[in-house]
Amino acid sequence: MRNQPLNSIFHERDPAGVSLIDPPTALRFYLLLIAFCTVSVVVLGRIAWVQSQLQDRYLTALNTTSTDYEVIPARDGRILSESSAVLATDVDQYSVQMHYRWLQDPVDEAWIARSVRNRLSREERSDADLVERTRAEVIAVRNRMWSHLLTVTKLSLPDFLEKQQAIQKKVTRIADSVNRRRRVGSAESDIDGTATNTPSEGLLMRMASAVRSALTTPPGAGIAATIAVREEETYHEIAHDAPFSVAARIHEQSHLLPGVRVVVGNRRTYPLNATASHIVGARTVVRDDEPNTRLPPGIPRHDWTARTGRFGVERSYDHQLQGIPGLRHLVRNRRMEIVESKVERQPISGRDVVLTLDVDLQRHAEQLLAETLLDAPENLLSRQENDDSSVPQPVPTGGSIVVMDVASGRLLVAASAPGFNLSLYTGSSAAEWNAVTADRRHPFISRVIAM
Repeated sequence: MRNQPLNSIFHERDPAGVSLIDPPTALRFYLLLIAFCTVSVVVLGRIAWVQSQLQDRYLTALNTTSTDYEVIPARDGRILSESSAVLATDVDQYSVQMHYRWLQDPVDEAWIARSVRNRLSREERSDADLVERTRAEVIAVRNRMWSHLLTVTKLSLPDFLEKQQAIQKKVTRIADSVNRRRRVGSAESDIDGTATNTPSEGLLMRMASAVRSALTTPPGAGIAATIAVREEETYHEIAHDAPFSVAARIHEQSHLLPGVRVVVGNRRTYPLNATASHIVGARTVVRDDEPNTRLPPGIPRHDWTARTGRFGVERSYDHQLQGIPGLRHLVRNRRMEIVESKVERQPISGRDVVLTLDVDLQRHAEQLLAETLLDAPENLLSRQENDDSSVPQPVPTGGSIVVMDVASGRLLVAASAPGFNLSLYTGSSAAEWNAVTADRRHPFISRVIAM
């Protein structure tokens, strides 16, 4: 055949007797065969070594998990009277939260790819049209969820977008800070690792590292090269203290709100407001500059809103009223997605405290004091009309009434005036606070025990 390497055509000579094509020597084929076999042995040896030696290392890196804890709020005990009147109690507080990936705009491509992969089988992923349709469906579900959430929570679009942008700005700042420190640390480690090498060795190491990175990094791996922070795979609050009707609708229509959840907490309330305010006291959130001895181990301070009694029964019986929060153990993968959730400790509610106060008598005593201090406007006119003396009567700056049962020693009334409304501690405006603090009669001081 004419296409064989040693064809007789190669021995033809031109009229001058010079060979047109020199026949190749057999040495070239042996060298080519040896080079091919050497490269094959190196590649196969590398594959075998990776499979036998590096498999556990790669699997360990892929299966790396982190442990996290989440606090389950506990209700504090109530303060009651003997007639079962509620002086202080915890009420449920509903917080509407959305997962960051459903909140993020523009949507994260890596999250979209994972969502598509979770919806399709291995065979279906080979269909490019099906993958694209599934991707469009995920985005459409997200857009419908946004619209439905605004309808359920009655949030306006500008308010929602303002919250969304604030959350995204905060999370982006955290992620950028973490990845910036990672890049700086990698650069410093590279410098430390090549400091003892000669210039030629350093160049060879960099070339080898670049070749290895080019051969082992799959296309699109740059998206996943950044470190995922916990804030990118957790829920963020959209609506605070939502009504029960909103929480109920979200639970009922959870299939329409896949990235939304309702977290149940509690807040302290005082149903009788100003009645026996000096005796009942107030419970508020622990400040950052105060020691928090009830913080469970392993829980960051910002993850748990602890409360403590400030004065009155709330402070004196704080050890009895204080509930013990529960703990939920969370396991996250390297993408910070929750792969396991387990309740390690159930929350324990605080114990109730029952007072001997007679609420009706307490109110009557406080009303008498308010009339004496002219703090009851509706009684001021009748008081002046019935006053026969033309000499103006001095108005006292404060007073107290104490009523006890002489047989049992029970305290039935402990009224102090002027008083204040305990709603100041549960949610009030600056004007209300200023009005009370500007009162020179010092309404926060209890005339029963402090004067």
